[in-house]
Amino acid sequence: RSRPEGRYYLICNNDHYTNLSVYRMDRMTQVEIQEEQPVRPIREIDGWHKGWNLQEFMEHNANMAFGDPVRITFITTEKGVPIVIDSFGKGVEFKKRKDGQYNCTVRVPAFDMKLVAMQHAGFIRVTAPKDLAEEIREDLKKAWEKYDSEA
Repeated sequence: RSRPEGRYYLICNNDHYTNLSVYRMDRMTQVEIQEEQPVRPIREIDGWHKGWNLQEFMEHNANMAFGDPVRITFITTEKGVPIVIDSFGKGVEFKKRKDGQYNCTVRVPAFDMKLVAMQHAGFIRVTAPKDLAEEIREDLKKAWEKYDSEA
């Protein structure tokens, strides 16, 4: 499956885990096709019994970083709306604010949200969960210090 950045991912299951695994194709080395390997029945893959939807999976795993989706709220500007839709698909709830910005809610892994928020810090500010917002603030502070120094 391809992401907008042009990266391709292999979504599969391997012998070491009982859930899905995601591998970035351009980072794979020493790939070998194994003939006659036993195949785990699909009903034995964790979470599969709930049904599986590729579009939903992609929306909840924007950067293919795994983790359980959590409810995240953030604020974005008008210019940030297309970025949010590109990043998370149609699974985002938007509510227009009086100041012209948008309150947004999405269910994605916290790490995915952190990457999107850091990349688009000029348009997006995470408001909850508070620990995620604080982690992003600290990372941005460290980045600012690197660019603020004369070294």
